[in-house]
Amino acid sequence: MSRRKRKLPPTSVAAPTATAARKASDASTTASKLRPWLLAAATALLVARTLWPSEAVAEQGDGAAAVMLWLVLLAGWLLTEALMPRFTLRWSAIDLAVGVLITLTSASALHGATVGAPRPSVNMLWEWIGFGAAYFLMRQLIGSRREARAIVAVMIALAVTLSSFGLYQYFHDMPATRARYAADPDAMLREAGEWYPPGSRERQLFEQRLASTEPMATFGLTNSLAGVLATWLVALAVVAASLPAMPQRRTLVGLAVIVAGGVIAFCLVLTKSRSAYVATAVGVASLVTATAWQRRRRSGRVLLGVAIAAVLLLAVGVAVGGIDVEVLSEAPKSLGYRLQYWRSTAAMIGDEPLWGVGPGNFGDEYTRYKLPVASEEITDPHNFLLEVAATAGLPALFALLVVLVLFAHLVWRGCSVSSAESPANGTVSPAPSDQVAEAPRELIDATKHVGWGGLAGFAVAFLLGDLVSVGLSFAWTVAGIVVTGAVVAALMPWIERGRFSAAAAALCAAVLLVNLLAAGGFTMPAVAGSFWLLLAIGQTLTEIDAPPRAVPRPVGLSLFAAVAALGVVCHNTMYVPVVYASAHMEAALLDPRQTALEWQHAANADRWATDPRRQLCEYNFQRLMKQPGDAFLRERFNTAADELLKLRPHSSALWAQVAGWRLAAYGKTHDSDMLAEAVTAAQRAAELYPASARRHVQLALALEKAHELPRAKAEAEAALRLDDETPHVDLKLSKELRTAAERLANTAN
Repeated sequence: MSRRKRKLPPTSVAAPTATAARKASDASTTASKLRPWLLAAATALLVARTLWPSEAVAEQGDGAAAVMLWLVLLAGWLLTEALMPRFTLRWSAIDLAVGVLITLTSASALHGATVGAPRPSVNMLWEWIGFGAAYFLMRQLIGSRREARAIVAVMIALAVTLSSFGLYQYFHDMPATRARYAADPDAMLREAGEWYPPGSRERQLFEQRLASTEPMATFGLTNSLAGVLATWLVALAVVAASLPAMPQRRTLVGLAVIVAGGVIAFCLVLTKSRSAYVATAVGVASLVTATAWQRRRRSGRVLLGVAIAAVLLLAVGVAVGGIDVEVLSEAPKSLGYRLQYWRSTAAMIGDEPLWGVGPGNFGDEYTRYKLPVASEEITDPHNFLLEVAATAGLPALFALLVVLVLFAHLVWRGCSVSSAESPANGTVSPAPSDQVAEAPRELIDATKHVGWGGLAGFAVAFLLGDLVSVGLSFAWTVAGIVVTGAVVAALMPWIERGRFSAAAAALCAAVLLVNLLAAGGFTMPAVAGSFWLLLAIGQTLTEIDAPPRAVPRPVGLSLFAAVAALGVVCHNTMYVPVVYASAHMEAALLDPRQTALEWQHAANADRWATDPRRQLCEYNFQRLMKQPGDAFLRERFNTAADELLKLRPHSSALWAQVAGWRLAAYGKTHDSDMLAEAVTAAQRAAELYPASARRHVQLALALEKAHELPRAKAEAEAALRLDDETPHVDLKLSKELRTAAERLANTAN
């Protein structure tokens, strides 16, 4: 008897399928709702990171908090994507090239940590990874042209805010500071935690810096501020160029552009940054040319308007004393200085073509190649191409050039295709990506989230300022929120219906890079953030109408695991050591009775930190000078000095400082071993800075004490020759050192 197969009801099979589909839909909806908030958080961090500039980021690790937050946000987005029915990513050949660049710079940083200074190398390793995380995250989170325009508007508003603060410094803060110093110089020096005797070279240099009138806003260098302002001023010019195509409320946006542009341009003029002037001129000229080509009838008016605005700004700058004859007369001298930097950097690249000297190590290595007639001991070569080649090697430079060439090709190819935002009739109709839908998942518009995120960035910068040693006052934070909010609100019609193409993003990025051809800052996050953002926006705008590519879920989960692992390693090697060491160093300033103990705690918290060990070394030196016969103190001092030099083996300044301590200690202890170590340290300092007359005099004096008179005479003669050769007053020997060198040079063998 055959068995009959029982048919199952259709619902028995359909029910699990419907349940699975419903769960997938719920997960997709939840993930879609999280994307706007992630984009808001990323915008807030971008604003905060621009407000946290630190030219000493490599050594101090001020970017620890920002890098950790970028990695957390990226991991959060990857986890959100894992909730989707499909794991999708935006990626292209440019993204792969960026990945190769980050990998090569990271490998170079690891190499630099083994042969150079570990703390700057490790810090810059994470800064480069932070650049990659920020770029990749923005690539994935921007979902429409409207959101891209919102981010651009936030950055323009931030530039207005920084310019406003710069103008406040120029007209109020800096004059008040100079007046206070004139009234009581000694009191102000002590208040600043510094002391230089009257008439000393150090006090003269301090007074020269105090007399400088260039605004810096929250930046440590006025050229860095100028580079950021030039970039977003050209972005604002792009906004102005798109006004004729706007059907509504163009007058409101036009007024906002005039006011905001005037504030940014005025502050930019006061910076006296010639490289930023040239970059701005290149950007505006390119934009005017493109506009004139598209609107032939209006080209004359556009050119006339730009010319009149430039003349007025220059006239106002001259009237308030912000621009003088030296801006032009000193230009050849400034270019000559840069040519000296570039010659020395080329020699550095020739010695380390594969790995470079390591990100973060340029300043220590530069003195070995510095020309005798060069003016400064720089920390970067003032050229972004040379900086990458010198610090990360020629392969990394090639990877960067590949990124730029691919991006330029992508934009050029896109310019040959009619833009979806620019119909023939001149009106702007919403492109498909301006709608809040992206097949096959819903895409929630995050324009307002971006605006609120930009305002929240000031709160983040204020609340976490202690972690990055960049404190923002409450009044400045509130003022920044008000100004930024007002500018973003005024630009809202442009955000909704304006234009900002991939070509515009490429133009703004080119402005920044032109500035960085003769200025430093490519690896400074507050400056570099604008470049990586514009690169992400420009590339994303070319593919905004295409859905992201699906990738196998194991690949996506592997990316999440990798980013999470990077976050853990960053937490343990940068964030925790730097934060704890900084806290102990601040505690040492607050309680003078516990300074040595806090310095030791800081050294224990960060095994690669230089500053606490330098303080401990000086502390032990002072104790040894009071008790020269104490063998235990002598041993502690020598141990601290050796530990310090291991952490910065190529720092001529530290070797010279240790040599000075050991020479002074020898005068008290008469220990022959101490003298031998002093000679070794002084010789190493001179080897690492052969163009320094002071290093050679120090070595000559040490050799004299060691009764090596022929060598002492040779070093003294070298010092005198270098002193005669340098044209810079601040690099010349003091009267005492000059006399000592002449005495030794005239000594008979």
